[in-house]
Amino acid sequence: MGNKKKAARQQEEALRGVEAACAAAGWSGDDLAVLEAAETLSSALGRLESSSSAAAAAPGDAERSELWAWAVAQGARAHEHVGLGGAFGGGSGVFATTGAVEAGSVVFSIPLEPLALFATRGRDDGLAKFAAGLDAVNPTVALALRVVYEAQLGPRSTHCHYLAALPRSFDAPIGWKPESLALLAGASLRQACGAKRAAARVFCDISRARCLPRAVAWDEWVWAMGAVVTRQNAVPVDDGPPALCLFPLWDFCNHAIDSPRSSFVAGAMELRADKNLAPGDQIFMFYGPRADVDLVLHSGFCLGGRNPYDRLDLRVPLPPTPLRPLVASLLEKSNVPRVSDLVFEARLSRVDDAVQPDAALRAIALAAVADKPQAAHLMRASATDHAVWCPLDDDHDRRACVFLTRCCDAELASRVSFRARVRDHRRRSPPRDCDSTTTTAAAATTTKAAHDRLAAALFDTDLEMLVDAAAQIRAYLRSRGWAEE
Repeated sequence: MGNKKKAARQQEEALRGVEAACAAAGWSGDDLAVLEAAETLSSALGRLESSSSAAAAAPGDAERSELWAWAVAQGARAHEHVGLGGAFGGGSGVFATTGAVEAGSVVFSIPLEPLALFATRGRDDGLAKFAAGLDAVNPTVALALRVVYEAQLGPRSTHCHYLAALPRSFDAPIGWKPESLALLAGASLRQACGAKRAAARVFCDISRARCLPRAVAWDEWVWAMGAVVTRQNAVPVDDGPPALCLFPLWDFCNHAIDSPRSSFVAGAMELRADKNLAPGDQIFMFYGPRADVDLVLHSGFCLGGRNPYDRLDLRVPLPPTPLRPLVASLLEKSNVPRVSDLVFEARLSRVDDAVQPDAALRAIALAAVADKPQAAHLMRASATDHAVWCPLDDDHDRRACVFLTRCCDAELASRVSFRARVRDHRRRSPPRDCDSTTTTAAAATTTKAAHDRLAAALFDTDLEMLVDAAAQIRAYLRSRGWAEE
């Protein structure tokens, strides 16, 4: 009994350390401050108890076959030449197997009931009441809690075959080490670190709630959150708004841009082949128009190569001009998102093979370079809607374009210099012992390498966006015969 009390005290002290790390001031600072806060959090997480679940062997053909047989027994229908198989990177996918699959054929049709795994729907067990309150506030967390609960039930869970076929780890950033996070920059870094912080905060609450068959370890929570973040789907239900769930088999189909969407038909998720498929071909579906940062954060992979749906979020400071207080107030009143008094948020997006500034970024540029007549023109255009703003004259247009090129150049230089700052930080403060979500050194090395590649690919994608945007704006300046001052 004494050992149990001692372990409980140590765990509580560790949880308080995690909460203190989550509340640190650095999370609202610049990129390096955010990274340092994430390092401190990882060190605190390393003092939590871990489980042995991460040491389990990765699922293979046996687990996939058992999942397929279970799903069919529960009412799932699939083409006779379709099945699950191993995919690139050690994952799973849906494949044409022993014969051809013709265009227009139903690849699979998976009924919502009883296959989908919900946080509370259809449940009346020890977790349901607690999860119901959580589901109303944070349905993703409630669903992750359900995954932990079912996993702890083991063979007694109605979804044991599904859980056994899931990957043993996921590549969403909540499980990344600080060394991998440090390969990001800007909004991507802040969002990835923020996701890990949010998962840690919730873990502290879950750990004290005692709502599970046994205490949950941090690596178990990372696994459950990874499963939900990368696989959840909102589906229509008869008695209310769409509800989040995990959809067995459907969520084993991987993403490709030029592939068909699945659709909800007569209470089932259905996918049809959009082309003839030969034996051995992997069958993909289109998850939707998602930027690479969303794919990394919520799916654990990155397309790269100029994703046609890509975007890049920027923080743009206003330059020091006599009119800066005026234009800052004007931007705020016209509903341009603001980070601080003199820093605003905007976005670059790929549209039809071009990179375009959004309405907020165009408005910031027009306001930042405006003289008094030009500022008055913007106010007359609309004091509340920046989307309708346009330049007063050619001079206003030219200087706004020059401002945009300089924003892109400055952001590009900032991201490159951040890498140098991180290297210097690493020399002065080597990474401390961090949270462990894998129990073998070989698995940890392989996982970290995959996360490093993802982070580097997303970093390069962001740089490509900035380079392309600046090049296109400069091309516009040249087409108008305008000099870039």
